[in-house]
Amino acid sequence: MKFRSISRIMCLTLVLFIFSSSIIFAAETTTEQGAKTRLELLKEFVQDNYLNDSFSNELGQNSSVESTYYGVLLSDYLKISYDVYDIIFYIQKHQKSNYGFSNQVDQETTINATFFAVQTLKQLGIGSEDLNHWQIFQYLNETISEILYNPSTYVNLTTQDIYSIYRFFLTSSILNETVLFPYNSLLAALKHIQFTNGTFPSFYYAIEVVYLLSLFEQSPIDVQGTIRYLKSFRFNDTGFAKDSSDVISIKDTYYAISTISMLGGEIENKNKIVDAILDLQAPEGGFMDKKGHKPTLESSYLAYQILVLVNNINSLNQLAFLESTGFLNFNFIIIGSITLFSLFIIRKKRNKKV
Repeated sequence: MKFRSISRIMCLTLVLFIFSSSIIFAAETTTEQGAKTRLELLKEFVQDNYLNDSFSNELGQNSSVESTYYGVLLSDYLKISYDVYDIIFYIQKHQKSNYGFSNQVDQETTINATFFAVQTLKQLGIGSEDLNHWQIFQYLNETISEILYNPSTYVNLTTQDIYSIYRFFLTSSILNETVLFPYNSLLAALKHIQFTNGTFPSFYYAIEVVYLLSLFEQSPIDVQGTIRYLKSFRFNDTGFAKDSSDVISIKDTYYAISTISMLGGEIENKNKIVDAILDLQAPEGGFMDKKGHKPTLESSYLAYQILVLVNNINSLNQLAFLESTGFLNFNFIIIGSITLFSLFIIRKKRNKKV
């Protein structure tokens, strides 16, 4: 009698297992066939932010010169088509009478917006000879003169000053313009921002100093100290955060990794960085700078660059947001529950016979 009961239980369990496994297979197959890769979702996000002649940074926002720069680069990386001439015309509309560019039509000109405008035009195939007809350097030179040509200002250089000088030189290089300035005074000022223990006044002071020095093929006085300082901002062995009390940020992570790499430093546990970055991809397909933020083109561009820097761009080929594990666990719970129920029924029948 006991043997027959056990046989019944085993047969019932086997039937239930086969049936449930079929459900699991069907569920997983359906899920995987209906799912998209992270790359496909990212492409859709970029396309959704394309406004025919420009790009918006967030879904539903107005476009800007800066967000158009990120949109054009991402589109080129991901092989997404756009109208080159419409974008050139869009950027042209943002050049003002002083020959600088504004980020949006109703805003004032800035070095930052001019930097993004020139970078985008270069990406679109406009050469330095053609750009010279736009007289952009005239605006740049006049705007930066108060900082660059006055060595007394080097005593208290702010991150914004360094940021502006860096973009001025990079833009001037694209325009093929030669700049005469107090070279030794600027280099000395930049190198003295670093403290004797290798640290800096802040995370972004270190970033901006290294980036500007790199244009002149120079390094900070204490290279290893700079690398140690930047690595100290790594958050729980994942991404980076400029503030130890903050959560990781794609922007902070990108600039930390790119600067450490620029100085010849190694990035440890790259897979943990990849996992942390992929975790910041939103269901809309774009990447959030931080958890809870809206996905943007800027963060998506920087996320893409991070994956390039850590040699893991293929991670975007993963299927995104699958629920396969959930199906699997749910079905095995069903198997266990029905098996226990069948045991209870058989035991009850046996008790009645007795």
